[in-house]
Amino acid sequence: MTQKYTNICITDIKDSTILNNDLGNIGMDKIRAEFFRVSNSLAKHADKKSTGKDMGDGGLFTFEGLEQSIQFSVWLQQYYQDQQCCIKDGIEIRIALCKGTVEFIKKDPQGKDVNLTSRIEGVTPPGEIWV
Repeated sequence: MTQKYTNICITDIKDSTILNNDLGNIGMDKIRAEFFRVSNSLAKHADKKSTGKDMGDGGLFTFEGLEQSIQFSVWLQQYYQDQQCCIKDGIEIRIALCKGTVEFIKKDPQGKDVNLTSRIEGVTPPGEIWV
């Protein structure tokens, strides 16, 4: 197990279960795949050393610096707010950021600070970034 003090970012597609019911499994699978592709690309653009983990309807990312994690978050929100297809389908993104210790177990980020970030993301209003 490796521990690292870092910036934790958790993203989420709001109401993905409802979207899945409305769009069907195939439609939602396309949205999830595109979401992680875009998220991962923006994360690497913000910080080449970032790590990303697909969490189904969102992602868990780590960044070296707070500035990089905020830049990624702003870019991701802007991307989805600018996409007309996302507005039509009702896709809204929530993002939470924390600084803390991450335990990497087999490259899987875990730990109490990851859990804290997840809890904050769960109450973050759509279209916002909470730090």
